[in-house]
Amino acid sequence: TINTPEAITFGNQAVALAERLNYPKGKALGLKNLGLYNYYKSDFVPAGEYWRQALKVYEELNDDAGRSNMLNNLCSINSAIGNTAKAMEYYLPALELAQKSTDTLRLATALNNVGSVYMTKPSTYEQALDYLNKALILGTKINDKASIGLSSLNLGEVYFSLKNDSAAFVNLTKATENFEPTDELLPYALNSIGKLYSRKGQKELALTYHQEALKKAGNAGSKINIAQSSIYIGNYFEDNGLHEKALRYYDTARILAAEAKAGLELKQAYQGLSKSYFSKKDYLTAYKFRDLSAVLADSLF
Repeated sequence: TINTPEAITFGNQAVALAERLNYPKGKALGLKNLGLYNYYKSDFVPAGEYWRQALKVYEELNDDAGRSNMLNNLCSINSAIGNTAKAMEYYLPALELAQKSTDTLRLATALNNVGSVYMTKPSTYEQALDYLNKALILGTKINDKASIGLSSLNLGEVYFSLKNDSAAFVNLTKATENFEPTDELLPYALNSIGKLYSRKGQKELALTYHQEALKKAGNAGSKINIAQSSIYIGNYFEDNGLHEKALRYYDTARILAAEAKAGLELKQAYQGLSKSYFSKKDYLTAYKFRDLSAVLADSLF
């Protein structure tokens, strides 16, 4: 599959063969898959390089569906690292191209991605719900489980932010039911359900979801999902006074978030480290991480 190390070998072979056969569409597909492998590992720089190469081929072919696909993928990178302004620069052209191509899956993906940008601000939650519900309708129409899962996950996150816990739970559960066991978004969905239980005060149940998310993220080698899961588990241990355990999880998150250039997760890891060191009365280190968090927050927002 695309998540295994063999994917790199097969992808490179596919690109080389397509070049020998003068088959540009096959080359673009190979480049796309090489990008996907790196994206799933949160290696966003090489993923972006492969997708920009694929985008160039699709542009030469005047393939609107392919161009929309690559623009959506490039936007996903910016969204993952917290650069929502840059993400929107890509998403809107991707949506326009998807509408021109009459490719239902590409259109659903573009709607999902625009919705995911709007869901980052309370002032645009209603727009997010509109785009995400439209995406869900299209995904259901073609019975694409990954698309249904993505729409449901994003809807669940919006409803969580709106404190509509029942709607959040329904959508997040639907997401886990539609994602494949190896889907890179399944750990995110599990962590979201964990957040929901934590808010309800069911901390132990929440921990089981975060631990399951960490296990699946570890199996997939997804740095950003490992970082997210580690932060939630670190929060649990810190809240229960187990500062050394919390520090280990926060530090894991710090390292992986830095490698993935995931600004939001890195900021949260710094905040967790600051809190744990403060609890241990190591105030100098606590203030160091507090300051790092503040500097990072200024650069992000």
